[in-house]
This record gives sequence, C-alpha cells and structure tokens, in this order.
Amino acid sequence: MLRRFRRVEAEKVQRTEATFALADGSEILIRMTPHPRARRLRISVGDEGVRVTIPPRVSDRTVDRFIESHLDWIAAQLERFAETPALTVQPFASTQLPLRGEWLDVEWHAGKTDKVWRDFAVIHVQVREATRDDAASATLKRALRDFYLNEARADIARWLPALADAVGHAPVRIGFKRMRTQWGSMSSTGVMALELSLVLGRASAFRYVLVHELCHMVHHDHSPAYWREVERHFPDWKEERDYLHTFGRGMKSSLKAIIS
Repeated sequence: MLRRFRRVEAEKVQRTEATFALADGSEILIRMTPHPRARRLRISVGDEGVRVTIPPRVSDRTVDRFIESHLDWIAAQLERFAETPALTVQPFASTQLPLRGEWLDVEWHAGKTDKVWRDFAVIHVQVREATRDDAASATLKRALRDFYLNEARADIARWLPALADAVGHAPVRIGFKRMRTQWGSMSSTGVMALELSLVLGRASAFRYVLVHELCHMVHHDHSPAYWREVERHFPDWKEERDYLHTFGRGMKSSLKAIIS
C-alpha cells in the first residue's frame, strides 16, 4: 500500500521542529515541545501553528508515526482555523462585539478617556479624540480587556458560591489569562486559572469549565472517579465540551484580535 503522506524533513535528536507534507502537496511546519510531565503525545492547532507535546522517552520515530497518522485531522483543523473570520475593532465603525454567546450592539462615544461599559444588551465604547482613528490604540485595547475581565469576574461572583458549596471546595484565588490549548487549570495550592475568552462563549460552557476545575480539588487527575464527580455537579458536561471543541478556536482568536 502506498503511503499517502511522506515526511519531508526531520531533524535528529531533540528536534524543535519538523516539516511534513500533506496529500495535496502543501507542507506544514510542526513544532516539537518535550514536556517532563506529559503522559501522552498531544497535537494542538492554534493561531501560532501546529505543536506536538512529547512525553519523556518517546523516540523520534514514534513521534513521526503519530503525526503522520493525524495529518488528515491536522489539515482539517488548519482549514477550519483559516475560515475563522478576522475580527477588528475600528472606532465608530465596528457595530458589534461578542459576549456570552451573542453579538451585542456597540455605541461609540467621544470623551476624555478610553473606557468600555455595558447597558443591558448594548456595549458602550468611549474613545479619546486622539485615538478615534486608531484601531490599534493600546489604551482602547486595555479598556476592552478590562471590560471583558469585569464581565467574567461578575459571572464567577454569581456562580462560585453555590458551585463551591456543592463540590465542597473553593479556590483560594481565581485569575484569568490567555491559554493556547487549555480552558482552565487548578494548582496544588488551590489557585485557579481560567481562559478569559470563556466570557465570549455561552454561559453554560463557562460554568462547565468552572465546575471542571473545582472538581480537580477533589480528584487531581482525569480518572473515572473525577468524571463521575463532574457528572454529579454538571450532567450536561459533554455537550459543553463539544461546544468548546467546535467554537473555542474562534473565541480565542476573537479575544486576541480585540485586546492584543
């Protein structure tokens, strides 16, 4: 049987990257990231390209076979990623912004400072005259970031007391940051980190991730016991996981375009 794919280039010994050819003749550069705590090979596709996380003591040949067996999937993900529409925020031109799974109307105002606030289903954006025609204004992007942070914190404040009481554990601190592939993490000291773009998607998906991380305070792995705990507190978790698989890349790329 003829091989559908061929490896074009592969560097020996602790490679940091390698180039592979797809069936249509195009080539993709895949970055290699060894990780001492990784338990399995993992591929991620994001706005920075394709990356493979490699556990200890895995040979180059094994990595190559794993990548080659997933080239169809990688090509499909890259195609979907390319179809994600570019999002730009242009003062007095952009008419909508995403929030909680919807696109809300935007009203623009001129003022002395750049700031953003919401009035029910309308997002108000005030910009200084100096940044009126500057889509890349750093102060406007900071104001938008602060707006989304405040909205995400408001969601957490509404949900956390009841959820933490049900699970029996509460984090000592919650922070938001950009994550390439994850949606959240929980440290051994009880510090929870969440992906800020969760606030762009539907609220039920955000709640699922919060429950997911809270349950890691009961079980520090993804064992069957852990997933039973998740099921107990969030029976529809599979539906929300599928939602994030489908729309998560767009959420993350949209947030990056808005605040970076």
